[in-house]
Amino acid sequence: ALRAQFGVVFQNDFIPAVSLRENVAFFRTLEDEDMTKAAETAQALSFIKEKPNGWEEMASITNKQNI
Repeated sequence: ALRAQFGVVFQNDFIPAVSLRENVAFFRTLEDEDMTKAAETAQALSFIKEKPNGWEEMASITNKQNI
């Protein structure tokens, strides 16, 4: 479907206090392969791999040490 080919870009900073996995999935259910592809496309995979907890690292705009 055409709608599935579009992404969402917010104009303000919005990082829900959830894991990086949940943040990349953006409230959708994705397979690991799709998660990795999305992170690669966003040039975030190396950032995620560097985190001590990897995909389970918490992302939060209020906890700047995690982002």
